[in-house]
Amino acid sequence: MVYSCKFCNNLKSNKWPTEDENICNANEEGFVDPCSVEFDDHLKRTDDDAIIWKSNLGKWMATKAFKFDERSGPIKILWNLNQIRKILNALIELLSHEVEDSVEHVEIKTKAQEYSLQYYLYHKELIDFYNE
Repeated sequence: MVYSCKFCNNLKSNKWPTEDENICNANEEGFVDPCSVEFDDHLKRTDDDAIIWKSNLGKWMATKAFKFDERSGPIKILWNLNQIRKILNALIELLSHEVEDSVEHVEIKTKAQEYSLQYYLYHKELIDFYNE
């Protein structure tokens, strides 16, 4: 058994490389359990949360089985949404420590509004992608 998210699980279902369910890969094709130590020998995440390969087996998983390269657009949008969410959380925390209507409060609130707009635009882009 190789753990994967719902989308990856559906993609791998008809690509099992061996006749034996206990053998996950053969001849540089197949899967590596992402919970195993071996996983890091084959795939890695970049700073912008894309998935790239480090081995021939990793290349097969990334380009043939899961087609991470084709899904990189929405994955990057999700990564950006998550980064903005973290920033908004930090700004909200800062805002709670400032006196309402003080210069600092207004500046932080303005920044939060700017990030909220960015969040909305990325979210809209993601929705538009999935509705196409």
